[in-house]
Amino acid sequence: MLANAVGGYLAGRLRHTWVGVHNDEIYFRDTAHGALSWAFALVLGATILGAATTHILAGASAGLIPAAGAGAANAAQTQPTDVYVDSLLRTDPNSSNVNGQTNTGASPQARNAASRGEVSRVFAPVLSKGGTISTEDRNYLVKVVSARTGLTQQEAEKRVDDTIANAKKAADDARKTAAKTALWLAASMLAGAVAAMLGATEGGVLRDSKWYEPGWRASTVRNH
Repeated sequence: MLANAVGGYLAGRLRHTWVGVHNDEIYFRDTAHGALSWAFALVLGATILGAATTHILAGASAGLIPAAGAGAANAAQTQPTDVYVDSLLRTDPNSSNVNGQTNTGASPQARNAASRGEVSRVFAPVLSKGGTISTEDRNYLVKVVSARTGLTQQEAEKRVDDTIANAKKAADDARKTAAKTALWLAASMLAGAVAAMLGATEGGVLRDSKWYEPGWRASTVRNH
């Protein structure tokens, strides 16, 4: 608000005076110049912040690429149909035999990565608005947690339910925070526009007045 008020004041104060213009037209033009200064500052600020954000994100991404390795490449190849393929090829996590072959040929890291990837895809709908996990997927998650952690059926169910509830709450809180931030941003932009226009009006009054004389405001007449 302060920055926009100063920018509007300078726009109104430095605006060229046009001869033969009515007093109401003077106020309108001063106000319009204040609004233009606010719009220019908004576009300039968005451009600078956008460029800075892009630069920061690019640097962060460059730093993460070497650490991600092949896992990032595999994640980038994820298809929308993966969740359906997982459902078709799903096996019992407690079973050591899949299609007649044991899992001993795969390293623990590979099995862990595959399991985490599938669980992530099953869990993804929870983070969307109104999203939920089907009963079949929930039961599968309970089996995976029980097989991986050694928890009992009841303990695994409680952990899955608690995790789903926490994820939903976190996603809802994030959406509410984003909505509040958008509202406050819009309100601040509106307040900045009003401040710029008021500042331009005041600058126009000082431009057309002998502000250096005592009692100048009471005797100000703005007829160009």
